Amino acid sequence: MLFTFQATRVPFCPALRLGAFPAAPTDPAESSHKRIDYVWLGGLDPIDARVLDSLASDHRMVVVEAR
Repeated sequence: MLFTFQATRVPFCPALRLGAFPAAPTDPAESSHKRIDYVWLGGLDPIDARVLDSLASDHRMVVVEAR
């Protein structure tokens, strides 16, 4: 999946797929069974990515470290 932002023509890709990190489900936070949250990167490389096991929100957070 590749998207292009019209103003700059920078390709954006989902960070978890780009870095081949496990894409854990994010919704709902408790007993997650579907993925609705993404971090999109353009011009950056993911170093680490994960879905946090937290009930701080109604769905789980996706955290990405990039350079």
